Amino acid sequence: MTGGGDPVYRVHAERERRRDENARILIRQLTDGGISYRVRAAEALGTRGGDEVVPHLIRAAEDDPEPDVRFMAIRSLGKRKDPLATEPLIRMLAIGDKWIRMEAVKGLGDIGNPSASCPLIRLCDDTAVQVRRAVAEALGKIDCEVCTPALQMMTNDEDSGVRSAAWRSLSSHRYDDNLPEK
Repeated sequence: MTGGGDPVYRVHAERERRRDENARILIRQLTDGGISYRVRAAEALGTRGGDEVVPHLIRAAEDDPEPDVRFMAIRSLGKRKDPLATEPLIRMLAIGDKWIRMEAVKGLGDIGNPSASCPLIRLCDDTAVQVRRAVAEALGKIDCEVCTPALQMMTNDEDSGVRSAAWRSLSSHRYDDNLPEK
């Protein structure tokens, strides 16, 4: 049996139909009046739905007036690892809220697009230690040659957590021929 008569096919088709329907519901909830609904919808869209949800998450990350919704939308963009989110996340690196910046840095690291290297490197001396730590981790995930000097510099950071993250990232880099002694 093939097609509509095959029970496995029917179960698979029904699962896809429900997935698509649930994604449409969650996308609508991103514009709901209740903050908690928008936060939960942004979180759920990190793992549910297809590529069609990414533009909606980007819009929520950029435009939602509630920082918690923006934070969760940014986190979900990182989970999805869609390169389409790279440029919007780079723009978010300039936001004053350290938690938004930190999550944008993490998202860029998760996506791993080398085009984010230079914007991330500019945050190596960010005033927020959480952001610097996330930068050290993200540069390790991106793993391109331009990241190595920045990570080497970060091994001298005043914060031990940043220094540790920089060392871990350097140890996993392919471009580690001239590492300083620890």
